[in-house]
Amino acid sequence: MQHDYFDPLVVNRRNGLLVSGHLRYKILLGDGFTHADVSIVDYDEPTHLARLVAANTLLGEFDDAILTDLAKQISDSGLDVALAGWDEKHLAEQLEGPTFEDDSEHASALISQSEELQKKWNVQLGDVYHIGAHRLLCGDCTLAENWSRILPSGIHADMVWTDPPYNVDYADLQRHRTAMGHVSSSRPEKLINDKLSAADYEKLLHASLSRALEFTKPGGAIYIAHADSYGLLARACAASAGWNIVQCLIWVKSGFTLGRQDYQWQHEPILYGWKPGAAHYWQAGRAQRTVIDDEPDLQKLDSAGLIRLVNNLRNDRDTTIIREPRPQANALHPTVKPLPLVARQIWNSSQRGNTVLDLFGGSGTTFLAAEETGRRCVATELDPKFCAVILQRLSDRGLAVEKDVTWIIP
Repeated sequence: MQHDYFDPLVVNRRNGLLVSGHLRYKILLGDGFTHADVSIVDYDEPTHLARLVAANTLLGEFDDAILTDLAKQISDSGLDVALAGWDEKHLAEQLEGPTFEDDSEHASALISQSEELQKKWNVQLGDVYHIGAHRLLCGDCTLAENWSRILPSGIHADMVWTDPPYNVDYADLQRHRTAMGHVSSSRPEKLINDKLSAADYEKLLHASLSRALEFTKPGGAIYIAHADSYGLLARACAASAGWNIVQCLIWVKSGFTLGRQDYQWQHEPILYGWKPGAAHYWQAGRAQRTVIDDEPDLQKLDSAGLIRLVNNLRNDRDTTIIREPRPQANALHPTVKPLPLVARQIWNSSQRGNTVLDLFGGSGTTFLAAEETGRRCVATELDPKFCAVILQRLSDRGLAVEKDVTWIIP
C-alpha cells in the first residue's frame, strides 16, 4: 500500500520522542511499515511540550485532562505560550476551566412565551429535532424506542446531566405566596409530573434513571438535580437503577423562594456518581488555585472588581459546595439551572466531542452547556411547550434547527 504524505514525522533528538505525526505513525504501523522519513529537531523539555501541544491541538484531538496537565507544565516553565499556539486566555482556560456567561434572563423570558413559541414551532409529541449537533425528542424519557430514535445505532452517551421534576406542586406554592402577599407577575401553571403520588413519583424516577443507565457507557458520570425533601428517594432510585452514587453536591443559591416551611430553602442538592463497569472520567490536573500568587492592588479595585475577585476565589475549587446566582423564578419553570453550574460539571466529567444525555430537557440548559463546552446533547422533553422553548433558545444562539421527517407518516 502506498502512502502519500508530505510532512515527515518529527522526532526530538534529546529524548527520542515524537513531536508531531502521531496519527501518521499509527497508520504506518498498522499498515506494516517499519521505516519512515523523519525530521530531527533539538528541543529542551518545555519547548518539546509546547510544540507537542501546538501540533496536536491544530491537527488532531487531545484528551482534555492530558492537555490541562501539559498546560500546567508549560505555565510553570515560564515559556512563551505562543509556542503552543495559545494566547493567555487559552492558557487560563486550560488551567482553570472555561468561563461561561449565564443567559437565565433570556431563558426566563422565553419560558413566559412558551405557548406562543409552541404555536410558532408547532411541536407535537413524537417529533424529533436536529439542533446543530444536538438532538431533541418530544416524548417520554422512560421508553427505550424514543432513545433509539435520537441516539445513532450502537452509540451510548458518555455522561448524564438531568433535572427531573421536583414533585413539589409548584403551582400550589405560587398560590400560597400570593396569599401571603408576595405577588408574582406570572400566573401559576401546572408542570407535568410535578404533583404525583409518592408511589408514582418513585416509579418515574426509577424508570427514567434505569433508561439512562441503559443508554450510557460504563464509567459514564451522572448528575441528578433534585429537591432535598426527596433526597432519600432520589438516592434509592438511582441505586436501584444501577448507578453508583458517591457524592452529593450542594448548589448554594443567591436567594430563596418563600415557602411554607420554617426554614426557607436556599440550596439544591445534586447527586453525583457514575455507571459501574469501567473507570469514570474526571477532568484531573486542574490548578486548584486557593491562593492569589500575583496579588492585585486591592486599593485600586472598584466594587465590581472586588466582587469578581471574591467569586473567582470561591468557585475556582471543585468542591461539594457550588455557588451560582439563582436565576429569576418563573411560574412555568421554577427550577431553571444557571448555565455555569451545568457547564462546569459537564466540563469536569466529559471530553470535547462526547455525548451528554438529559432525560428532562426543560428549558434547554443542558443543550446550551453542551454547546458551550464542545459536547453533543441528546435529550427528551415531554411537554411540547418546553420543547419549543429549547428550539427558540438554541436558535437564538445561531444553531440551525431541522425537524426530522423520517418518522412522520403522511
